[in-house]
Amino acid sequence: MSWASPSVRYFVEVAAQGSIRAAAESLLVAPSAVSRQVRLLEKDLGVRLFDRVASGMRLTEAGTIALEHFVASADRDEALRGRLRGGTAAVPTLRVGLLEGLVGLASALTARLDRRSPGTRLDLLMLPSQQVIEHVAGGELDVGFSSGRHVGKHVRVVATTALPVHLVVGPDHALAERESVTMADLAGLPVVLPDATFGIRSEVDRACHEHHVAVDLVGETNTLTLALELAVARGAATLLTLPALPRDADRRGITAILIKDRRLASVPLSVVVAHDPRRAAADRLGAELGKDMLLSPSVRAWT
Repeated sequence: MSWASPSVRYFVEVAAQGSIRAAAESLLVAPSAVSRQVRLLEKDLGVRLFDRVASGMRLTEAGTIALEHFVASADRDEALRGRLRGGTAAVPTLRVGLLEGLVGLASALTARLDRRSPGTRLDLLMLPSQQVIEHVAGGELDVGFSSGRHVGKHVRVVATTALPVHLVVGPDHALAERESVTMADLAGLPVVLPDATFGIRSEVDRACHEHHVAVDLVGETNTLTLALELAVARGAATLLTLPALPRDADRRGITAILIKDRRLASVPLSVVVAHDPRRAAADRLGAELGKDMLLSPSVRAWT
């Protein structure tokens, strides 16, 4: 039973989309055709592949095993074609989108990749959260790290932790001695923020909207580093997670102040992959590494 079989292709699409109707729309066929092919595959394999639930179609244990088998078979077929076309197998590459505030995770990711898949090349691209999501959805990245609560429907989250956003100021700022602030303290406060492509920015904007607070936006940048440097230079503040702070923050007297707000106290940091289980082995390797790294005790302590 090959990947080219309609029943296999339709089964995989239902697994990717989570429902018969969504799979039919993606495949440009009638929902009845999708249902029929899934039933044929279940009959042929002699097992139930999906549980029919209120939200759609959920893979059974047997369905998960079947999906892994078919995807692995497709990967082996593609590897064979590559060898036949090129004579030698290409060097496997894992393409990862990393947020600027998580650059410190690069060494941990490299170490895990070397242990799990020796010889695989790691290509890292540093991007804002929204661009990470777009590149993963478009296939330019195998896996990415995203910040914020909204990732869209074209990627799926495989692991999530949460980080608090802090108000960050220089040594001479009026709030530098404060241990915490409320959203009310931010009203009219001069701030420099990263632009709208950053997950942090969307969370800050939503928190301000929820509390009817308007900050004084005195600068906007396309990097977190520039946001911090501009804020310190202007005697203003910025909002960052702790991993985004420079290594010399303490020496420079840069202070991170806790913001007492439900939203900003727990901003999701997620590992995302394309919402399509037919992707290459690199996607699955990236998802496994990202999940392992994000949920490990040492990394959770660091973040």
